Amino acid sequence: MAAVLTLAKKQSQRNKSQLISGLSVIILLAVSGQCAAAENEQDTKYDLSSYTAEQAYDAGRLMRAQFKDSMARPYLKYSADKGNANSAYLYAMDIVSSNPNAETPELAREYLIKAANEGQLDATYYLYKNGTWFRNATRLKYRNSYHDGSIELAESDPGKASFNLYRYYSDLNNKKSSYYLKKSQQYLYAPAVLQSSIASFDEQSNPKLNSKFIRDVEFIANKGYMPALRACVDYYEEKNKFDQALEWKEEALNYGDLMSLASLAKIYAGMVPSYSFVKTDLIKSYAYLSMYIDSAGKNRFSHLYSMMENLYSDISEKMTKEQKDKANALINKFKEKQVIFYNYDLLWNS
Repeated sequence: MAAVLTLAKKQSQRNKSQLISGLSVIILLAVSGQCAAAENEQDTKYDLSSYTAEQAYDAGRLMRAQFKDSMARPYLKYSADKGNANSAYLYAMDIVSSNPNAETPELAREYLIKAANEGQLDATYYLYKNGTWFRNATRLKYRNSYHDGSIELAESDPGKASFNLYRYYSDLNNKKSSYYLKKSQQYLYAPAVLQSSIASFDEQSNPKLNSKFIRDVEFIANKGYMPALRACVDYYEEKNKFDQALEWKEEALNYGDLMSLASLAKIYAGMVPSYSFVKTDLIKSYAYLSMYIDSAGKNRFSHLYSMMENLYSDISEKMTKEQKDKANALINKFKEKQVIFYNYDLLWNS
């Protein structure tokens, strides 16, 4: 048990170091003035010559997770063209997500193949599962590459490797699929723990947890795994235990959950009926609104951004200078802890 706990701790530390690395790049961007470019200017020119492929990937990945897609793409493409396979995959999938009702666009195919050929397993998985434009022999090649690459991964990351093999066998061999899912759980690989705890999904594809496994999910949530944090919120809200749901929303802030900023800002402004038991706290609401507006872009969830701006303006008019000073002090606490706000999705860990 000590060994798996050590693995979990190391994973949490890796996640935090990745975020801090991304923060350093964003600070550099702000200093150089490039972050001042309008998000909707698709033809904005970026001088990225001073960036390594990894730095550009960190910057693009974080911008995309903050809904600054048009700013992120040049960084991801630059990084991909310099040989970063993760960037090539993320750039391709960003193109795919921009064309949800179409077949995989040609440009996305190009970068998916580039990523897969450089050993990016998520790209390999996508091509074998979705590469309908290939001949059967080519898809089989990618399927075998995904399997073999996952076997090789076991030496450095056995939890993820086992989870990959669970996915590989999910539509081929139920017995082997279950075996590898359990094996991944033994390494406390967070996606495996959460997957094993899901009873069903709601209409928005959010997981509904089996009550028997809520402690397992809380364990990985406390390690900072964002989907587990959100699953805990949903679980307790469904049980009408909104006081516990509130605690998990606040905990998610400590790990940089951008959407929790928006949610809690409304709760502390007294705007959410199911949380009416929460005392109105304009200081917290103002701080959370300010951090959301400073962190988020408008390429996605633009309506939410406008709502946050309007609420920020309304609350600001009601607050005294002393209250604003206290709100700024709260903001500074998050800065001192180097919390970076972003929206976790399935592509975050690519």
